[in-house]
Amino acid sequence: MDMKNMDLSQGNIRKLVVQTAIPMVVAQFVSMLYNIVDRIFVGRIPEIGAVALGGIGIYLPINIIFMAVSLLFGGGGAPQAAIALGAGDRKKAEKYLGCCFLPLIMSGLAFALCLFLFGKQILPWFGATGANLPYAVQYVKIICLGIPFSMVITGMNIFINTQGKTLVGMISVIIGAVINIVLDAVFILILDMGVAGAAWATVAGQAVSAAWVIGYLISSHSMIRLRKFSLIPDKQTLGSIVTLGISNFITTGAESLVNIILNHSLRKYGAAALTGYAIDGATLAISVGTIVTATSSFIRQPVNGFCQGLQPVISYNYGAGKQERVRQAIKCSILITTAYAAVLWLFLMAVPGSFSRMFTESGEVIAVSRNLIRIYVFGMLFSGVQSTLIQSFIARGMKKQSLLVSAFSKCLYIPFLLILPILVKPVYRLLAIYGAQAITDVIGVLFIVILYRREQKKERYLRDHICIKGT
Repeated sequence: MDMKNMDLSQGNIRKLVVQTAIPMVVAQFVSMLYNIVDRIFVGRIPEIGAVALGGIGIYLPINIIFMAVSLLFGGGGAPQAAIALGAGDRKKAEKYLGCCFLPLIMSGLAFALCLFLFGKQILPWFGATGANLPYAVQYVKIICLGIPFSMVITGMNIFINTQGKTLVGMISVIIGAVINIVLDAVFILILDMGVAGAAWATVAGQAVSAAWVIGYLISSHSMIRLRKFSLIPDKQTLGSIVTLGISNFITTGAESLVNIILNHSLRKYGAAALTGYAIDGATLAISVGTIVTATSSFIRQPVNGFCQGLQPVISYNYGAGKQERVRQAIKCSILITTAYAAVLWLFLMAVPGSFSRMFTESGEVIAVSRNLIRIYVFGMLFSGVQSTLIQSFIARGMKKQSLLVSAFSKCLYIPFLLILPILVKPVYRLLAIYGAQAITDVIGVLFIVILYRREQKKERYLRDHICIKGT
């Protein structure tokens, strides 16, 4: 869909939501393959696969930190650019775009240098064990070279999607993922490069995707373009970007913190909970955790993708003052994402082992992961409600509300994650670790629904009050 030819404030709202969201769903699904394909190939390497799988899984919370910074800028600038477009101010929209570019590049280079020089010292902080640390170091020393590319993709591709050109945004992700998948097969299966091959394949895919994104944003095809006048951030615009983007940063950054605590908890309690296996309990628990979190992404990432695709529709109509269309878009998103989550949820509850087998042939890992997957995803049935309402606050530039809902679930999850395992017998502590996520998901949905309804009542009161006062 091209906003040069289509006005997001006109036409059937359900059709517009689907048109803008489906490419984002595909893009998120393909983006998910960046992490999952590496794990699938590495997990199936003969003899070392089950241990090496946990080694590359350690990189996940590190990568999430980089994503958080990318979303601090891109997630804070893109909705405001869309609102400016809806109000007809293209120059202001381009200023938001330009102000995000240099901070992303500079942050990516700083992160890459830090990880390359100190990766071996840093990785144990994220939960690496003595057995999987060598594989984690080997992977990270290479993968860090792609960090600047990855941050550009995450932070700048949002500006393509916010124009309503989600098909172009989808292609940005697909290009890199296809290269990654093909090179994984070549480097690991044919050239026998092992963990290093998985890392090089990912870096190559990220570099090509980043080039595509930048190339598009400087071309005449883009409604808002990267221009020299907008590249130097000004204090006011950058402050506005960071103020709105902080909710994305906290949500995503807290996800990294949660994964760090999760890895440490698995390492700490795995030794006692998983005895009698060929792999030591701590290392086995980390490998299983890599599979469990990857499996949950089959629900979370497509749902999040759909809700991100919803953003330009909400922002544009909000900027145009069409509140009823905003409400219709939110309802449409909730119905579609909940239906999708319900189907995947039922499938995971019925046959969780089928997902585990994608990553490994180890009978021990598959057996341990089955019930843990069921527990971990139990509360994700209504993840579409939560993601839609969070995005509705962000898309309307509602900084306080988006920050509150972003922080609430993570702040709630961490105490559960730390306390619940202590309250049960050692053999049940892994179950308690994953049960903390389920409890948090349920409470989080209830909280955001209550907050959203309260904000609706406040908006109606203000609208009615103004109307009465005007008459």
